[in-house]
Amino acid sequence: MEPSGEERGIHSRLLGRKVGPETQTCFFERFGTAAQDRLQEPVLQARACLKPRRDEMAGAFYNEALDRQPRNWVLLNEISMFLTFTMEDPKAGIDMAKLALALNPTCSAELWNTLGDGLFQFGRTAEARSAYHKALAVNSSDVRARYNLAWVHAREKDYPAALVSIVEAIALDKTGEYHRRLMEKQQEVMALLAQRHQQEYLLLINLVSKYAKQEDKDGETTKPPEVVEKKD
Repeated sequence: MEPSGEERGIHSRLLGRKVGPETQTCFFERFGTAAQDRLQEPVLQARACLKPRRDEMAGAFYNEALDRQPRNWVLLNEISMFLTFTMEDPKAGIDMAKLALALNPTCSAELWNTLGDGLFQFGRTAEARSAYHKALAVNSSDVRARYNLAWVHAREKDYPAALVSIVEAIALDKTGEYHRRLMEKQQEVMALLAQRHQQEYLLLINLVSKYAKQEDKDGETTKPPEVVEKKD
């Protein structure tokens, strides 16, 4: 048996022999369109509140959605991002992402990226890097993880590594979803790298000038006195 409505990405089926009417009724009530709409209703309301920046109301709807679907790791991931970026509470976002990963630790690069984002925003850069690498372990072609690693390398001032991550991400971004962000990050990193090269060049010039002046000074002190003839 199958419930009405097949718009969802996950499809439910009831397999059995001589299934009783009460079981059938329960199945249709639980997995039918009306039940799914009820589960999604507060999620859609929360998203609608985000556009006009009614953040507190969005949070209330997300709480309601979580009450209805406490083990939905996709929902937990969305709430984690809401807490980290919209509410600017990365600590709460990290905790929510960890709850989601407890339900699905090995099948979603997205969850590891979300955890990494919370850690990065919270200033725990090394842990964020580890989370992004775990995302790549789940999906070696993940564009978002490479884009995130570029941010980590840039914060650590490892600009060559940041550029490598960006180039790899550009090559893998087949849909162009991250193209604009990658281009912007590439320009930013290249500007920082050029600034570093300029500073290194100026430092080298200053050192050469300093040593040259020191040599001139030493030469003056060791230069033999001139012999001047005095006439009667």
